[in-house]
Amino acid sequence: MYPRAFRYERAKSLDHAIELLAKYKEDVRPLAGGMSLIPLAKLRLVSPQCIVDIGRLEELKGIKEQKDFLEIGALTTNTEILESSWLGEKFHLLLDTAKEIGDVQVRNRGTIGGNLAQADSSTDWPATMVALRAKLVSKGPRGEKVHEIDSFYSDQYTTALEADELLTHIRIPKPGSYSAGASHVKLERRKGDYAIGIVSAQLEVDGDGKVTSAGIGIGAVGITAVRGTKVEELLNGKKVDDAVLASVPGAARASLEGSDILSDIKAPAVYRLDVIGTLASRCVGEAYHMAVSRKSARSER
Repeated sequence: MYPRAFRYERAKSLDHAIELLAKYKEDVRPLAGGMSLIPLAKLRLVSPQCIVDIGRLEELKGIKEQKDFLEIGALTTNTEILESSWLGEKFHLLLDTAKEIGDVQVRNRGTIGGNLAQADSSTDWPATMVALRAKLVSKGPRGEKVHEIDSFYSDQYTTALEADELLTHIRIPKPGSYSAGASHVKLERRKGDYAIGIVSAQLEVDGDGKVTSAGIGIGAVGITAVRGTKVEELLNGKKVDDAVLASVPGAARASLEGSDILSDIKAPAVYRLDVIGTLASRCVGEAYHMAVSRKSARSER
């Protein structure tokens, strides 16, 4: 199936893009890498009057380390993140996530901002950004806004962005110590398929191996990515031993209480809830092992 006819506009600058979005208001979509918009348009699940191509806006690309946070331009591709090996020291979760996304074509074309703005909980970045406690920066006719990730998603394919606003940058707080560990795990029926369950974890440990900070993101189970609050509460102040890991699945499922659980052709809700507990335990175990290993390596220097 082909998309319905639409008007195509190429933005020359960020301000020009915002002008075009304001001009067409509710009947417009920005085009970045196109990995989400083009399939939806071909299926006619979205049929905008106008598509604004923002893919050439250099001001929305790149990765910069600032004093207190890492800043990633919304048009930075998954491949560009994956090839930034220097991120592994403090932001290993970004590399862990990028390598799990689709295939090489999707990684080459798909952008981190486009994925986050699409608000599909079955994709990788939303859960990771919850785990990292990211802030999302947008710009529109009324100026710049900074959104907390926990309040950015309100429903499936729905964000806090207004129709005339663009997501411009992602800001990720720097970890408090170098003894940080991370992991991103998911279950999919086949490589590149939409996930059945996703868990992202970022942990920091002290000199005694106790967790001082825990960030847990859960995706592909509810209609939005959510924070694993019960898992975070379970882990904080503890060493992650076998007894703690045994409690993680129940805490993960408890974190989803009150959420609308997805049930579709890929998996019924009851199966997703079962899977997410197993994934959470595996993810936490891997992240903690990395954090403790890094702590040991530092003490031996």
